[in-house]
Order: sequence, then structure tokens, then C-alpha cells
Amino acid sequence: MNNWLVYNSFLFAEDSGAELYILYWCLVGVIALCIPASIVSYHRCEKRARLIIDTPTSKVKGVFIGLNELKGHVVLTDHLISYLTDTPCCWYKYKIEEHYTRTRTTTDSEGNSKTETYSGWETVDSGGSRVPFELRDDTGRIRVNPAKAEIDGDESLEITRSRIDDIYYDKGPQQAISGSNGRRRFTESVLSSNEDIYILGSAGIRRDVAEYEIAFDKQDELYMISTRKEEEIQSKYTRGRLLSILGGLGCVIGLPFMLEFQVNIYPQALTISMISAPCFLILIMFLYVSLVFNGLVRIRERLIQAWSIIEIQLHRRYDLIPQLVASVKEYIQHESELHSAVAASRASKSPRGVLPGKSDVNRQVSVANAQTAALTQLVAVQEAYPELNASDLVGRLMTELSDTEDRIALAREFYNGSCGNYNSRTKRFPEVFFARMFGYKTASFYEIEEFHKTVPTVNLR
Repeated sequence: MNNWLVYNSFLFAEDSGAELYILYWCLVGVIALCIPASIVSYHRCEKRARLIIDTPTSKVKGVFIGLNELKGHVVLTDHLISYLTDTPCCWYKYKIEEHYTRTRTTTDSEGNSKTETYSGWETVDSGGSRVPFELRDDTGRIRVNPAKAEIDGDESLEITRSRIDDIYYDKGPQQAISGSNGRRRFTESVLSSNEDIYILGSAGIRRDVAEYEIAFDKQDELYMISTRKEEEIQSKYTRGRLLSILGGLGCVIGLPFMLEFQVNIYPQALTISMISAPCFLILIMFLYVSLVFNGLVRIRERLIQAWSIIEIQLHRRYDLIPQLVASVKEYIQHESELHSAVAASRASKSPRGVLPGKSDVNRQVSVANAQTAALTQLVAVQEAYPELNASDLVGRLMTELSDTEDRIALAREFYNGSCGNYNSRTKRFPEVFFARMFGYKTASFYEIEEFHKTVPTVNLR
């Protein structure tokens, strides 16, 4: 105890100077600010990690209005050239730094002067630009407006050059900074053509044409474009969560002992640390639990939305059937049987906001089977009579039918992906406790017979 007080008195004695005193309080302030910063950082990393996990990957053709996760390749549609490497791209960011060595003179409380030398890098120029582009996958393309997106691109350039290199003045400013050593560091990141990218963002209707596009939506929690794989992004946020907890816990424990140097609270510092550390962990646990619960709500709503997409596409297919019947009516031999199949193929809508049960799924599968039976007869008639192939109306309806079949397949794939995610999350610790508490039931997959997976053949030649 006496040694502690002696050290305390020595550290803050008048002859130790005001600089050390100011430095001490700055350090205490930084540690104190790190505690709420670590909580905010943990919440951000946990929230984003769960948002990525809770959002199943969609195909371009199966994109719906709202938050989507997409993977594909960059297709350039606008002309943009990066500043440093002259690379055709849709986004770039660059920075130019100059190395310096400087001296400064400081004076202590007794008027003693001291000269010290220090060095570092100073940013002398930076910038970037972005333009819309398209994302392409195996089902099609979709326009992406990268405005306000968090973009993480590949680093295309990182070099250090001296004044004798052309790039030093061609790309950098003509004026030198104070204490310049004649070295500049050039870094640039770009999104170029055919790069694999991951996008998490909202789809909406474009203003100029009736097409979907991915763009910033203020209602969304995250709009991200990255060249990293989804697993790498998840790992980054996992490390961020761990570092935030460890850093915040260290600051909570260390702050009372730091204050002991100036405020004589020994041995209360140890007691305060033993109380504040569990309180910090309880707060982290509260944030974790709230995010787990919100995540369950989100995946449930996404599953309901995925189910509604199937219903919409089945209604769309149903609307095509009467038009096809009218177009080939004079060629139909068993019209009464076909009308019975059409009557049984009307899709029924589930109550809004309600998770579909097993009976709902089975009923909708039966509807899809009836639609397929009716369409099979119509396609057979169309193929049996060559003169129907020359009909523009029949051709248009058959093309629209083929597109609808693709959309139904993608909607079914998206629903089953959402269903698998929902079931696994509601059975995993600790989500299983909340799922049981709030009555989350196991969802049924949308399974169909093998022959329904084949799109009706369209032959218009």
C-alpha cells in the first residue's frame, strides 16, 4: 500500500511536468470512450452478421421488391476509367500519401526546451467515383445503382515511388508538403468487368423503365457490394464481435485501476472492476438476445414473403390458362375435361402475415399439379397442329408461359431456401428457446413430383 502511494505521488509530482498529467487524463478519457464504442461496434457486427445469415441468396430472375442477396459477375454499362491505373470499371477509390520527417520543440513547466524528430505519411490527394452497372448470373442480368452503397473492392495498386518516377507528378500534386522525403505511396481499389461480387441490397422498380434494379433504400439496415465471398464477410464480422467484447471488457476492468493513479480509491478499484465487468457482459448479453429475437422475426417474415411470391406466380400462370384455352379452343377434343382441370387450378391465397402450414403447402401443390395437367394438354394440342405455331398470339402466350415456369421454379427454390434457414434457426441454440416460447412451428418444404419440375416444351418452329 505504501509503495503504491509513493509511486502515485512520484508520478504526479509537480516536477514531473504538466505534459505527463495531461497525457494521463487523455489516456483515461480514451479508455472511457472505448467502452461505449466497443458496445456500438459489437451491436453493429452482430446485427450485420445475422442479417447476412438470415437472407437467402436469390437469383436475378427471382428478385423481389425488398432486401435481396445476390451473387454474380460485374457487367459494365457506363464508361468509367480509374484515376491511377486507367482501368475500365464501375467503381474506384484511390489515395496518394507523401512521407515526411519533421522536428518540433516542446517546453516543460520549468521552461526547459526539448527538440524531437518524428515522421509519418500524410494524405495529399484522394478520391473516387462510381457509376451504375449490371450484375449477371445464370438466370439473367439486373441493374445495380451503387450510390450510397458500402463498397469493398479489390486493391489494384499499392506502390511507393520517388520523384524520378513518372507517376509521382503525373498523378500526384506538384507541390511538396513540409518535410517531404520525396516518396509517395499510391493505392487504388476498383470494381472491374467480370469480377465476382456479393450484393446485399433492396430491389425496386426503376424510374425510367419498368424493370427491377438494386439501389439504396433508407429503410434497409445495410447496402453492401463486395468482391469478398459471403464466408469471408461473415468471418470479418465474427472477428469484429470477438474483438469488441474483449476490448470493451479490458477497458471496463482497467479503467478503475487507471483512476487509482490520481483518485485514491484503492482497494475499491478491484471491487469496482469485479462489479463493472459482469455488468458489461450482461449488457452484451441483452443486446445479443434482442438481436436473436429480432432475427427470428425477420426470417419468419421472409418465409411468409417467399410463400407469397409462389402464390403470385401461380396466379400468373392461372391467368395464362384461359387465354391459351381460348386460342386453341377449336382444336380441343375433350373440352369439358380441360375446363374441369382449369377450375381446379385456381390458386388460393393464404391469410396475410400468417406462416403457411403443412395443409396450405399441400393445397398449393395440388393446385400446381392441376395447372400442370391443364397446361400439358394445351401444349400437346399446340404441338399437334403446325398451324398454331404460326399464330402470334399463341407464340406470345407460350413464351410468357415459359418465363412464368422459370419464375415459379425460382420462387420455389427461394421459398425452400428460406424454409431450410427458418427451420435450422428455430432449432439451434439459443434461438430454440425463443421459438418455443413464441410458438414458432416447423415450416413445410414446397415439394413437388418429379415430372412437375420439367418446364413444358415450347416448339414454335
